[in-house]
Amino acid sequence: GAFSEKLLVASIIALFPVTIRNLVITINKTNSWIAWLSIPFAFNFLIGLGFYNFSIGLVLFIFSIDYALKNEFEFKGRQIFMLVFLSLSLYFSHLIVYALFFLFVSFGILLKKNNNQKALFSFIGLQIPFLVLCFLFIIHHSKGQTDGTLGFDLLFDWLLKARPLIVYSESEEARFGHIYNVVIGILLLTGIIYASINKIKMSA
Repeated sequence: GAFSEKLLVASIIALFPVTIRNLVITINKTNSWIAWLSIPFAFNFLIGLGFYNFSIGLVLFIFSIDYALKNEFEFKGRQIFMLVFLSLSLYFSHLIVYALFFLFVSFGILLKKNNNQKALFSFIGLQIPFLVLCFLFIIHHSKGQTDGTLGFDLLFDWLLKARPLIVYSESEEARFGHIYNVVIGILLLTGIIYASINKIKMSA
């Protein structure tokens, strides 16, 4: 058991910077060196707590983003089977990483140069089983129908304050979690607006 755990942790730590490097190369080959800056973050607080499912999901999430970008958000033939496999893997690793992947691909399809409403509906159609499972999981756990589960209100509060980033004192560090969420929200909104403006300019 101890050897298996060490092998799992070592695999996560090794694959984390590798997947980030592949993603950076896909976006811009000239900036591949930036990926090595992620090495100090490979062994993080979540792994220290034993949240291996989320850590595995994070690596899968980065790999899935890289796969979607390489295929330019177009999934046909074998790519559909790979998309379903990645979605299934992300769902069983952690709901948050699956939800982020779903949102990322959805926005990626919408923000492409040409009109991709049909492609978006096709993608959502493939994700319906996983979305239903996510909904049932959240409803089931929010009602406290299983022993030791946390309520939805508490989980939502943790999400707002970025609870996984809080290490020592929740009361003192909560404000940093709120700031983190605001910054991430601004960056996401800025990226969406910038991509939308570029799409309008190219179509004009």
